Amino acid sequence: MPTCFLSHSSKDKAHFVSLVSDRLKSHFHVVDEKSFEEGEKSIDEIIKNLDRTDIFVLFISNDSLESTWVLTEITEAKDRLDKHELKKFYPIIIDTNVTYYDKRLPDWLREYNLKPVLKVAAVVRRIEKKIREVSWEQHPQLKARKKIFIGRNEHIQKFEERYADYDQGTPICFIASGIKKIGRKSFLTHCFEKVSFFDESYKPALIELQQDESIEDFILKIYDLGFTEHIETRNLMKTPIEKKVNIAFSLMKDVQRIKEVVMINDNGCLVTREGRFTDWFDSLLTKLSQHTDRATFIIASRTTVKNFFYRTRGEIFSIFIPELEQKERAGLFRRYLDLYNLELTREDFNLFSSLQKGYPDQVAFTVDLIRELGVPNLKRDTKKIVDYNSELVNITIQEYNENKKAIGLLAFFSKFDFVSYKLADDIIGKDEESYLLLNEFTNTGACVQMGVNGEFFRINDMLRDYVQRTRYEIPSQFEKAMKQHVENSLANYEDDFDLSDHLSTIKEGLIQKKIAPSDSRIIPSILIKTMRDLYHHSKAYGDVISFANKFLENEQYLDRNIVYEAKFFLCLSYSRTRNDKALKIAHQFPAPELNFLKGFYYRNAERYADALEQYKKALAITPSFSRAQRELVNVYIKLEDYDLALNLAKQGYNNNKKNIYLAQAYFNCLVRNLNPTHLANKKEILLEIISSLESNVSEKAKEMSYSARALYSFYIEQDYTRALNTVAEAMILLPHNIYPIMTKFDLAEKSSDLSTMEKALKELQSIITSSSRFVAPIAKMEASIAYKKGDSELALHILSKKLGNYPADSLERIKRRLMNGTLSGDNVGPK
Repeated sequence: MPTCFLSHSSKDKAHFVSLVSDRLKSHFHVVDEKSFEEGEKSIDEIIKNLDRTDIFVLFISNDSLESTWVLTEITEAKDRLDKHELKKFYPIIIDTNVTYYDKRLPDWLREYNLKPVLKVAAVVRRIEKKIREVSWEQHPQLKARKKIFIGRNEHIQKFEERYADYDQGTPICFIASGIKKIGRKSFLTHCFEKVSFFDESYKPALIELQQDESIEDFILKIYDLGFTEHIETRNLMKTPIEKKVNIAFSLMKDVQRIKEVVMINDNGCLVTREGRFTDWFDSLLTKLSQHTDRATFIIASRTTVKNFFYRTRGEIFSIFIPELEQKERAGLFRRYLDLYNLELTREDFNLFSSLQKGYPDQVAFTVDLIRELGVPNLKRDTKKIVDYNSELVNITIQEYNENKKAIGLLAFFSKFDFVSYKLADDIIGKDEESYLLLNEFTNTGACVQMGVNGEFFRINDMLRDYVQRTRYEIPSQFEKAMKQHVENSLANYEDDFDLSDHLSTIKEGLIQKKIAPSDSRIIPSILIKTMRDLYHHSKAYGDVISFANKFLENEQYLDRNIVYEAKFFLCLSYSRTRNDKALKIAHQFPAPELNFLKGFYYRNAERYADALEQYKKALAITPSFSRAQRELVNVYIKLEDYDLALNLAKQGYNNNKKNIYLAQAYFNCLVRNLNPTHLANKKEILLEIISSLESNVSEKAKEMSYSARALYSFYIEQDYTRALNTVAEAMILLPHNIYPIMTKFDLAEKSSDLSTMEKALKELQSIITSSSRFVAPIAKMEASIAYKKGDSELALHILSKKLGNYPADSLERIKRRLMNGTLSGDNVGPK
């Protein structure tokens, strides 16, 4: 276990350092004043303890800089650091009277990322991170990679011109917008270094804000950086917006006072889809601009700020960052090759360079592929470079597909927006393999570090989205550990909390019904995220309705954008339960969301003609409305109109081939095409979809892959027996899953195998208890069996009675298919 030496003034001990030491000692070996024998603190004792120290932590305060003992310890530690006998030196400011620019600090000490941290929990978290780094040394070339910067000359010039324009004053808020991974944060960091606002060793504190977060999250995340000693964090849900803006203003004054800068990765919280700031952030900027003209915010925004809204606002500078130009791509590619001493022929260099789309990360990814696969192999499969976004996910999943622990870790930590290493410790325990995997995730980019000194991490956005969508199973050991952690945390709650622990504990406490939605520790985003989990994963629509209505009791105190999110989930949940209150909520939204929500209600109420009308209206307004496209495909498949569904399904699949639901929809539309010649021409794409489903380890993908493989055997290979055997295998592996049984019926119907049809219907009815979702599929099965037995009158009666709410043309088409023996076509479609 690494040993940590705490160097501090005795005057700082009682109120601060001893609190840090006590928390660290529960997990690590710590040397502090208690480690010295009574009255025995001497240069010899200091040297003896330093000789067994791995990490030296210096608590910088006015008193410690005047302490002879502390200055001696610094000198001795520096000597050991230079000799590589000390692994880590971590200075941390704990006094508001000391800043990075204090003349008493030696120049070599300023090379560290000196920051004031005034909260005990924040200090503990950062020291723990340094201790871990002793065991988890990152690859030495990672730092060099992060420092590479090429091009953007025109944009840098705009930045410099605005920064030097003293007539307008220095902006306090600098925003770079553009596509994710285009290099927005790197651009701003490079610009600030270039104008000498901060040097290369300085690293701004980084926080992330999501679309479903608001001012309450901003307050907690800025407070958690540790620049402010104490604020009241309870009852923010019921605090007026104006008062919350004042709290945020007070926090940011502390940031400005100590000459710090906050970098924000904004994913729709600060800048709306319309290109405006949210009202509360706009108010905050106005207040701050009246207080100072020092740069305070560095924001990477996914949404472009519309400058004409703010052309008279000198405190704001916004710039759009496009893709790298062709010459810049080639230059960046050359720099990465040089970093790893890789030599390419001119032909190979030009080939790989020409495949770049202007994303800096894609260039780095290409070099990684060259190192991993070699030039000849990569030249044979350049698609990996072109599809680098999906390939990043694919490579990670393939690498760990057979490692249940790795997949389990990814699935568990994907539940959270961000995680502290302290929380990870509590969940993982002493499992060394899990720690090594987390280190691997960080080194390969599967994990992204956050915070002032990387004391938090989150799963890479693309990977997290993929893992959540495919619903990988979370190992029971992690679920049990989290449940126990929630119980312990709620029982021993402290206001000086670890933020990621606090947010995850409160959210899990809500889901487990251990705390009420009215709890004073809850903030709006926790309720929104809880609603999202309950809606998507637990299908607990009644709980979502309850939480949303409780949320809306405080609507007057909340930002309108986050109220929008709550009403959206409320409307969806009312629709799922066929409650016509959904229509009343829907009318509070503008088009095309209004049309989408009405269509969603009608689809769930099986009013398919009305649903089609609304989805078409939504797409007429916004043709790229992907959710409306997916819903329209589902309705067409439900109505067995595969011709109309096909093009939309193809478009959805091509836009996101990793989405198993889009893949399944496209596959089913293809196999429902009754032209055998046309179907044979689609053999390659059908196999591509099957392969993609089979490579996904989630249970849902497994079920889909079995059904797809069975349908392929039947339609393409024309092997009914093999198709049935595939379904039988699926039914053994997934005994309570209804969809393999429905596929079995579908195949038997096409083969006029009446006995297998009847058997499949009985098997299905034994699993389904009572659900309106299956009224139509079962009605079609019963009608098909009646028709096969020669009772066409009964068959048509069943369809007319059970499918009476279908559009007339759809019902007629289904009746025609009954006569052709191809009725149960939607049984394997998306549900």
